[in-house]
Amino acid sequence: MKARGALVAVLFCVACSGPASSPPLPAAPTPSPFAPCPGAPPTPTLYPPPTPPFSIAITPDPIWVGVDRRSGGMDGPVVPNNGVWRMAVLATGQLHGSITQVERALRDRQSGALLGRRTDSGPFLENGGTPCRVFDPLLAYGNQRFAYNDDLGFMGRSAILETTITILDTAGRNWSVSQTSSWELLPPPVPRSPVRTIVRQNDPESGCPFDPVHGYGLLLNLSWDPPARDIPDIYYYVEVSDGAGRPLIVNSQGVRLIYTTSATSVRIPQCGVHVDSLGEHGATFALASGVLASLAVSGWSVATFDFQSCRAAGTPACH
Repeated sequence: MKARGALVAVLFCVACSGPASSPPLPAAPTPSPFAPCPGAPPTPTLYPPPTPPFSIAITPDPIWVGVDRRSGGMDGPVVPNNGVWRMAVLATGQLHGSITQVERALRDRQSGALLGRRTDSGPFLENGGTPCRVFDPLLAYGNQRFAYNDDLGFMGRSAILETTITILDTAGRNWSVSQTSSWELLPPPVPRSPVRTIVRQNDPESGCPFDPVHGYGLLLNLSWDPPARDIPDIYYYVEVSDGAGRPLIVNSQGVRLIYTTSATSVRIPQCGVHVDSLGEHGATFALASGVLASLAVSGWSVATFDFQSCRAAGTPACH
């Protein structure tokens, strides 16, 4: 690619709006630094309730798992990354307790094979203000939150996370509550245009002033279809290279940029630029998905296209 002058590329990131796949986790009260240290509430009854007095909420569900950034660029192997999720443990009534164990097991959805397991025996305490240095949120308030970023052996196939929590209530009874959630590999979007077609160079529709070397520059009209699955807060990474592998979305120093947007199309005019004969054939249009909440990024989907000869594309011609 030959270029003269500054090539401006826009880089921005906007999260899509839309309904979440699961309700938000309830907020846990924060103790005042001047309040007395919270203690266990009185036990309502010594008789066990007919149903477990605790529940688990996990969000998001499904957990969209991206590709490890260490897998390289568009030609790198697909290596699934960690799962990122939040969990809340809730007392459903007046009976509170303390968590004594959290177990997480990930299984392949189709075969049931165990992919990975984590067991944590606590203590599950949080830092408080003065005079409370530490306190037990579930015991004190009936609400405790956790955040996870775990590698549980996910292989890129649909999987089920089984979460089991053991709680000792204030009457000395042990309770076990469980919840399942899904893990899915984040899919990339599908390129729609340009795909196996010819893109004009020296195009007055770019809005660029005519340059005797580069003509009217390039106009990249790119569009794609979102993944078939409903994925909240999705956005997209966009890369374009000519047939010689040279990036066409660059900053003023010619360094490759990845265009980021929540839309499913983008119009990128580039002035003072044209693709020479070495890069006219086999140009690539690459896309990846991203999820704002977890920063997961999918693998790339890549389409190819050709550029029309810059000299043949318009009058007056570029050189």
